[in-house]
Parts: sequence; C-alpha cells; structure tokens
Amino acid sequence: MLACGIMTTYLLKEINMLSRLCNKCNTTKNISEFYKNHKGKYGHSSICKVCKNKYLHDRIPTIPESIREKKRDYDRFKRYGVLKKEYDELYILQDGVCLVCGKPETGIYKSGKPILNLSVDHDHSSGLIRGLLCRTCNISIGNAKNNPDILRSAANYLDAFNDKNR
Repeated sequence: MLACGIMTTYLLKEINMLSRLCNKCNTTKNISEFYKNHKGKYGHSSICKVCKNKYLHDRIPTIPESIREKKRDYDRFKRYGVLKKEYDELYILQDGVCLVCGKPETGIYKSGKPILNLSVDHDHSSGLIRGLLCRTCNISIGNAKNNPDILRSAANYLDAFNDKNR
C-alpha cells in the first residue's frame, strides 16, 4: 500500500513536470512554455512566457526615463568600466556618430522607441575600449568574430560582386 502511494506521488510529480498551470491566465500549458527559474517549483516560473512578456512589455513605459538612464549608466560601468562622463566625452569626440559608418544610432527597440546610445565597442581579449559604434556595425564586427581578415574578405567579396554587375 505504501509503495502504491509513493508511486502515485511520483507519477503526479512527473505529470506536473511536463505541464504547468499559469498563475496569470489560469491555463495549463506545456512546461516548455515557462521560463526556467531555479527558485520556482520544479525549476520553472509560475507564469507562462506569453503572460510574462506581456507584463514586462506593459511595465516598461511606466518606468521613468531617468531611472532607465541610470540603469543604462550602471550597466555600462559594470560591463565596460565606463562612467557616464567618459561615455559623454567619447560621444562628443565622435560627434555623436558611429566610428565605422559615420551615422548616428538608428536602431530601435521592439516597442518602436529609438535606441538613444551608441554601443561601447571593446576588444574582448584586452577589455580596452575602441570607441562607440551603432548597433548594426557593432553586431557586424561581432559576427565576424572581431577578425579584420573576415571583414576584409567580406568587403572584397562585395566589391567583386558589384564590379561584375555594373
């Protein structure tokens, strides 16, 4: 009898690990539809991804810009060791444009709001700051694994293609 009770408890835990009830929309969903959370029951959040994303999306506009700016400054310092004053000096030195393409930041958030700051570009091996880049150029360099040979090869490839089609 005891073994049966243990088996029932085990099976219930197994079923609960495959699906979960969202505390927000009260819908039972597959466990893959919940973010992992080591503090949550069975290692997953109690709110499904859809409800969590909606909550975060609705919450962002309510956070005052001054607080978002302070968080951005803190994150920049923590990640790159760059103070707001140093960032502003670099920004002025570069006339507010990207060092690669010479254009101001044009990226936008998913919400449609413009990204106001250029990205801090740094050498991953030494940690030294190289300058400020727009999001597009920063991602392009990152995708090329910071390898100038790959970027030169890509430029040569584009030049050759453009020469053939003129």
